[in-house]
Amino acid sequence: MNIAEVILKLQDLSEVPFDAGTFAIQLVEAFSPPKATLAKLRQGSLNKATKSGDLLWAKKLHFRPAELGRAGESLDALSAEWKNRKSVPRLLVTSDGSELTAFDTKLDDPLSISFSKLTERYDFFLPLAGIERYQGVPDNPADIKASGRLAKFYDAILAANPDWTGHSRVHELNIFLTRILLCMFAQSTGIFRAGLFSQMLAECTSTDGTDTHEVLAEVFRAMNLRETERARCPEYASRFPYVNGGLFRDQTAVPHFSLQSRRILIDAAKLNWSEINPEIFGSMIQAVVKPEMRDELGMHYTSVPNIMKILRPLFLDSLRDELASARGDAKRLNALLARIRHIRVFDPACGSGNFLIISYKELCKLEMEVFDLLKLCDRQFKLPFSEVRFENFTGIELEDFAVETAKLSLYIAQHQMNVVFEQRFAVAPPALPLRDAGRIIQGNPVYTQEIPFTDFPLDEVKLYFANNVIHLPSEY
Repeated sequence: MNIAEVILKLQDLSEVPFDAGTFAIQLVEAFSPPKATLAKLRQGSLNKATKSGDLLWAKKLHFRPAELGRAGESLDALSAEWKNRKSVPRLLVTSDGSELTAFDTKLDDPLSISFSKLTERYDFFLPLAGIERYQGVPDNPADIKASGRLAKFYDAILAANPDWTGHSRVHELNIFLTRILLCMFAQSTGIFRAGLFSQMLAECTSTDGTDTHEVLAEVFRAMNLRETERARCPEYASRFPYVNGGLFRDQTAVPHFSLQSRRILIDAAKLNWSEINPEIFGSMIQAVVKPEMRDELGMHYTSVPNIMKILRPLFLDSLRDELASARGDAKRLNALLARIRHIRVFDPACGSGNFLIISYKELCKLEMEVFDLLKLCDRQFKLPFSEVRFENFTGIELEDFAVETAKLSLYIAQHQMNVVFEQRFAVAPPALPLRDAGRIIQGNPVYTQEIPFTDFPLDEVKLYFANNVIHLPSEY
C-alpha cells in the first residue's frame, strides 16, 4: 500500500457526488485490500449487515449511510447497537455526504469532519489495511485522551469563529474553555447529576450547532444564580446547580458553533473526566496553544515526581518528621494541624498551577493523617472538615489561559480530596457551591512593581514557592 496513492484515491472520493450505496466499498478500496476480499464485498458475500444500506465487514468496518444533517445521530445509534458485544468492528463510520463521523472502537477515538476533508484524516482509516496508527505511551491514558479531544474542540471553535483568533478575544475564549472543562468534569464526578451536561447538549441544541452558543450562555448564566433568582431562566438551564466560586460570575461572550464543533464537544463530554489528573492540566494547555506561543511564554509542564523533589525538602519532609514524633501526643498533633493550616505557598510563575495543586493535595493528605492519629488519642475527637484553605495558595502567571486553568485545577483538586476525605472518614463538605480558587492573578512577575503584594493574604514575611524562599520588605 502506497500512502500517496491512498490520499489521491480519498481525494477523488471526496470530490465526486456522495453515493451512499458505493461509498463504503470505495473507502475500503482506497486502502488496497486483497482483490478477492474486495470482490466478495462488492458481491455482498462478505457483507454481514442486516440493515439495508449498511456494510458490515466483520472485525473491520461497519458503515451506515445517514440522512442529511444526521451523521452524528446515526453514529450514536450504531455505537449503541455494538455496545457490550464481544466481537466489534474496528471502525464504525457514518456519512451524509456533507459530514463524516466515525469511531475507532479499539482506541476509543471519535472523528467528526467535513466530507471534503477526508484526505486530511487518512490515518484514521489505516486499520482497514491492517496498519495501526502510532500511539505514544502515556503516563495516564485518560489524561492524554482528554488533551487530544480538548485540542480538537479548540481547533473546531477557532475554525467556526475566525474573528476570535485576535488578541482582543483571548480572555473570553479562555474563560469559555475553562467553563466547558468544569462542566465535563462535574458531570463525571457527582458534582452535577451524571450526564447532565451531555444530555443538555444532545437534547437542547440543534444538530447544526447554530443555537449552541445561546444555550450555553443561558446555562453559564444560571450557574451564577441561586435557585431563588432563576425565574427568567429556561428550564434546561435551571437543571444546573448554583456553582459560585467566581467561575461563572462574569457574563462573557460564548463563541458560535458549527456542526463539527458541537459534535466534537459531545464526544469529548462522553469521556470519564473523573480520571483526569488536575496536575497535568498544564500539558492540556500545551495541546491547545500554538507551540511558538508556548515556548515564548515558558509554559512547560513539570512532572509530579520533579515537583515532589522540590516540595519535600522545602516543607513536606519537616512536616512528616513532626508527624512521626508527635504520635500519641494530642497537644503536639493539634499544633501540627495549626502549622499545616497556616502554610502559604506562593509560585511567582505558576503556569497552570501544578506546584500549587500538588502542595494543596499533599497538605490535605497530611491533615488526614493527623486526624487519624488524633482519633487514636481521643475516641471522642470531633472530626472537622479540612481546613487547608484555598486562599493560602497564591500565584502569578503571564498567560491568561494558564491562570484560568490553574483556578479550575484547584477546584478539581479540592473535589478529589473531598472524595478521599469522605471515603476515609464517611463525611465530606458539599461539592457546591465552590469556594474562590486561591489568589492567582495574571501579571509579569519579572517586573515587581506590577505585582500587588498587598492583595495577597499575608500574615508572614516568608512565602514558600518553587525552590526558593522570598523575604518581603517589612512594610508588607
